[in-house]
Order: sequence, then structure tokens, then C-alpha cells
Amino acid sequence: MPGMSGVEMTREIKSRFPQVQVLALTMHEDFAMIQKMISAGASGYILKRTHLEEVLDAIREIEEKGKYLGGDVQEILLEGIKVPEEKQTGGQSISLSKREQEVLNLLARELSNEEIAERLFISERTVESHRRNIFIKTKTKSVIGLIKYAIKNDLIGEENEPEDKL
Repeated sequence: MPGMSGVEMTREIKSRFPQVQVLALTMHEDFAMIQKMISAGASGYILKRTHLEEVLDAIREIEEKGKYLGGDVQEILLEGIKVPEEKQTGGQSISLSKREQEVLNLLARELSNEEIAERLFISERTVESHRRNIFIKTKTKSVIGLIKYAIKNDLIGEENEPEDKL
């Protein structure tokens, strides 16, 4: 959104019109963004790739019960709050989804977003979203930093290679 983030807009709407219900329809698929939107006052959160039927269900559910989280969003939240068995780094654990793991391994093989999207049969925008989530989870800022982190924490390697879809 130009000029203001969805979180800022939600806060503004809720402060001016507390009775208005806000349903976030977004491409952001990360735990932190979902938390920020809900904290800002959003009554619901669904992803742009959601089918129209679910969008209508979300509107009805918010009207009737006041809250709605899309199925994909619930999965993201559950992944974000479960106690991961994954790698530990200085007392800090990270949990990459299966798809994030696939994207990470393809990044390590120097594939572009376009090539990754083609390989995994997803859009480039989805690849960008997964990359952003990986950077957030690993607290890295560049591909070089990410690869160094991944090597150090044994996040890439043959056992983590994506399966060929062809």
C-alpha cells in the first residue's frame, strides 16, 4: 500500500473507528507480520492466493463471530509457535518450512528467483516471500550471510535437497 503499511493503516482505522472490522488480505506469509496485524487490531488475516470462497467465508465469519484466520495462516502460526526440533544456534532455534528449506537449497545452488519459481512450480512473488521469511528467521541480511549461516547451522546439504518435481 502506498504511503502507509497495512499495520499502520489498521491501527489508524481501529483508533478512529473501533467498531470497524479489518480483514487483512495480503501476500505476507510470515509469522511476525501476522502477529503485527493482529496486534494492530485486525479481525482476520488471509492470503492473496486464497480462493474467493474463503474470502467470502472470512467476511461472514468476522461478521458473525468477530475473528477469522485462513487455513494457510493457521498453519503458519502453528509452525511459528511449536517447539521446533530443528537446529539450535546460540540458544536460539529456527524452524524453516519444507518449502523454505527447498528455496534455501536452491539459493545455495545459485538459482535465480525465476529459476526457483519454475523449478518449484510457484510464482516469483511466492519465492520472494519465502526468501524474505528465511532472512527474517535466520536474522541475515544478504544471500552471502544467509549461506554462511546455513552452512554453519547445517541447514543446507544433500539431505536437505529439494525433490525434483519433473
